[in-house]
Amino acid sequence: MHQRTLGVDIQRVVLGSSPKSQSAAELLGRWLPQIVPRVEIEVLTVAGPRPHPNRVSLPVLAARASTLARQIGGRVFFFGSPGRAWEAATLAGSIPRKSLFALSEADDLWIYDSPRWRTVELQNIGVQSLLWLHGLALSDGWAGGEIELDEDHRLDDAYERKGQLHGLVKVLEPDGALPKLSGVRRELVERWDQFNVNNLRPTISIATKMRWSSVVEAARALRVPVFEAGDSGEDAWRHLPRPVVAPLDPPAALSETYHGMGTTCDKVLVTALGTDATTTLNSLVTHRPAHAWILVDRQSPVCLERALQLAGATSTLPVGELRFHLTNVVASGVSTFITRLRRTLTGREIFADVTPGSNGFSVFLGRDRRLSRWSQVIGPGRAKEILGEG
Repeated sequence: MHQRTLGVDIQRVVLGSSPKSQSAAELLGRWLPQIVPRVEIEVLTVAGPRPHPNRVSLPVLAARASTLARQIGGRVFFFGSPGRAWEAATLAGSIPRKSLFALSEADDLWIYDSPRWRTVELQNIGVQSLLWLHGLALSDGWAGGEIELDEDHRLDDAYERKGQLHGLVKVLEPDGALPKLSGVRRELVERWDQFNVNNLRPTISIATKMRWSSVVEAARALRVPVFEAGDSGEDAWRHLPRPVVAPLDPPAALSETYHGMGTTCDKVLVTALGTDATTTLNSLVTHRPAHAWILVDRQSPVCLERALQLAGATSTLPVGELRFHLTNVVASGVSTFITRLRRTLTGREIFADVTPGSNGFSVFLGRDRRLSRWSQVIGPGRAKEILGEG
């Protein structure tokens, strides 16, 4: 994304990588100067939850970025979408509060410059750049058409949009005969559903003869977009409109208070709920709070449905009371919500579990220094404090 589009002047970049992502970080470090001229890039290998003599901790990584920002009289611009929840939360809580916080969601980059949000549309980088960043290469002079990702995975055509590779697979028989459904399902499920080469997962669409209703229905049952084979259908595939998110009316039931089995704990937990409720349930069972506030993306039908399911199961959980707070996927307004909560619950200890939900929730719970911030660790019923209050 061009700096003028972004609205900030990026002079130095500190990339934190795990040992497994070191090569990807180095590729990114070599590619960035093409987009941001004269930028200085530093790649640091980050330790995991346990200290390591040859790797830096996340607070050290944050301190390095903060020092560089002070040296040039600028601010830290923190991109919180990559990485695991506890990493995003720890970094967000370790950099200056007046930093810029950015999160990518769908086609947009959301930038928080307290107290305001703004959005910038993500830019395309091209198929060649995207594959190169994933350690893959195209043949010289490629201008569209077939791409061989590895010996078992070939796309008949592809394009890149907002950092996502969109691939087209043609399901046709040379003699015009109807393809076997078993072959179609095998192509979609076995070949592409679990495809992951260097963390590249293309979005697959099918080009076939629409009169072959059984093939079309098989693809649609697997939620794979289908287009008519030929120029007109493939042109429609290339120009898919940007999804429009219609405002949702959250269920009234999510404004109610739900009662659990009870607990001896007198603390207040704030955590989130994503499309998978498992980590939220783990948090409730692990911490057993007297009061639990669950942050939910009001624009996600799946998250709203999970919230209703959680509400229905509250009576079986070791909590006192459970309530929901509706926000969006980047957790805008959560800081104000916690301020109101502290005024209402004067004298009660409020803490956060940063693991559930999207990284937007992790970033803004991690950023709030009024809370002790916890993360779930491997193993049932275990949690670790990653950042204390202050």
